[in-house]
Amino acid sequence: MIFLSFWFYLAVFACLTAYYIVPVRFRWMMLLAGSLAVYHHFSGRGILFLGIDIAVGYAAGLLIQKMREKHSSPVCEKLCLAAGTAAVVLPLFVMKEGNFIRNHFLHLDSIAFWQIMGIAYFTLQTVGYMADVYRGQVPAERNPAKFALFLSFFPQIVQGPIGRYAQLQPQLLAQQ
Repeated sequence: MIFLSFWFYLAVFACLTAYYIVPVRFRWMMLLAGSLAVYHHFSGRGILFLGIDIAVGYAAGLLIQKMREKHSSPVCEKLCLAAGTAAVVLPLFVMKEGNFIRNHFLHLDSIAFWQIMGIAYFTLQTVGYMADVYRGQVPAERNPAKFALFLSFFPQIVQGPIGRYAQLQPQLLAQQ
């Protein structure tokens, strides 16, 4: 899978054109729709893993913040962070190391895993977001669609580094 292909540039051009055509208050929604369309085009059913990361990261962020507001035990917050991290890292680990484990430890044949565009990128971005909420550096995002835009914004996967919520969120939602 090549990110810097004709189709990728065409998607960037289409999203950029649509971004300036739609009214300002709907621009973030257009970016979300375009980003999800690009992930679906390059990953097919693999977009399910992006959806899992969005759901887990969103829920974990809200839960960690709610625990902090209710002054619950810091251990509960750490457990929530650890569970959220494990839930989003496990699919990445299985995709990257699954065949090695199957071949060398279980003595089974290799299997073909889906090729998912940017899975390492959005997985690490989700972990970073949950850690930032845990440390109190950012408040948890209350709107799941805006959180989905933060994780799925497709132009960032080819440029790196991993986007931080505090830096990217104001830029994506600036003109509301």
